[in-house]
Amino acid sequence: MAKRRTLGEGLTPDEEAFLNGTPKPEKAKSEPKTQKEKKPMNQPALKQEFVPPPSIEGVAPPPMQFGMVGLNTRVEPAISAALLRASVERKIQRRSRAAVQDIVNEALTDWLKKAGYLG
Repeated sequence: MAKRRTLGEGLTPDEEAFLNGTPKPEKAKSEPKTQKEKKPMNQPALKQEFVPPPSIEGVAPPPMQFGMVGLNTRVEPAISAALLRASVERKIQRRSRAAVQDIVNEALTDWLKKAGYLG
């Protein structure tokens, strides 16, 4: 059976110096650094010129895009509960447009049309 060693006996001199709080002796800098050892230089960020947004008046809206985009928002708890209930009831009745995103999309579309933001 091999002789058991204590934790202290298994430490290297560098590890012992670290644990004792003594500074680690610095290595001689006679060896030149190779390309792999060099740290990359900090590069300045690319300069971007500020372009003011176009004026809203007289500008056509962007063309319609197909697909869906993500939207995060906060609503009151009562609205969230009612929306979830409407979705579940529509699914039970096997009605189309039963997903929460479909209901929100329909409601926002109606509001935006009434407010004149959507054609």
